[in-house]
Amino acid sequence: MPLAADNPTDRVQQLIILTDRLTNLIVQETELLQKNRPSDIQEFRDERAKLSNIYVQEMQLISQNKNLIDGVDKGLKAVLKEKTAGFRKQLDAHGKTLFRVRTVTENMLKSIADEVTKRKQSQVGYSPKAEMNSMSPNNPATLSFDETI
Repeated sequence: MPLAADNPTDRVQQLIILTDRLTNLIVQETELLQKNRPSDIQEFRDERAKLSNIYVQEMQLISQNKNLIDGVDKGLKAVLKEKTAGFRKQLDAHGKTLFRVRTVTENMLKSIADEVTKRKQSQVGYSPKAEMNSMSPNNPATLSFDETI
């Protein structure tokens, strides 16, 4: 659902507010990820999704119909461009943080799985009592994890 703007200036003002709110949400998410608290992000997931959808719709509408922001003061347009640039910068930082968290998580899970597999493998050779170790079948270790970040 696009913004209910009365005129082009109102539309740009609402977009500035929307962009600010989205930027703040992304900053909060990034901080929570950096503090290793990804489950706290769920608190405002719905709001971010709703605002993101409105933002995308508005940007598509404006790109298809420049008349929607015709006649808006150049200063106000400059503020919107500045806010949009800041939003994109925060999205980039957020994406990099997500990539780092995901990479660390995947590497940690791989290390755990490798260690479990290594411990499950039977020892070939002699025991401390000079008896031959019997070879038992390698039963795969079961790991369960949730990839949600």
